[in-house]
Amino acid sequence: MIEAENDIQLASSWDTVWRTLTDFKHYKAWHPYNRIEGAAELGSKIDYTYFSTLIGPRSLHIPGRITRLEPGRILEWRVGFRFVFIFTETYTLEPANYGTHLVHRIEYRGLGATFNRKRAGGHARTLISKIDAALARYLAPSAARPRLGKPKMAGSKSRKR
Repeated sequence: MIEAENDIQLASSWDTVWRTLTDFKHYKAWHPYNRIEGAAELGSKIDYTYFSTLIGPRSLHIPGRITRLEPGRILEWRVGFRFVFIFTETYTLEPANYGTHLVHRIEYRGLGATFNRKRAGGHARTLISKIDAALARYLAPSAARPRLGKPKMAGSKSRKR
């Protein structure tokens, strides 16, 4: 088994974070890798689509199920194919004085994880940190969001010709 876990402090309220995590239709607005179709209900079947360079420039559709759901606190799904590759992702939320404490955990099991342990382990750590950073950016107040555009050099002036 390969595991990765990350703790992150989010400035948003736990109910805002919970709504964002359970609103599968809008994952494309913030999540860099996943698209999920289905209901965020315990036992519900989901269609999980994963986009990553690990599998090349294409997407991977995997059947899954919501395996744990404690409203406002824990969301977990498991996707994959028995014995070959099982992927479990868990989000645990706790209200905090500053907003929300989020623990995000990923587990890989099965033959695919066993034969590719080193690469999958590094990938899991990178994946989880990128997902959590994207969530934090998405939930940040708009004034705090970084502006995208061409960087300007300090002290330089443009000349008209």
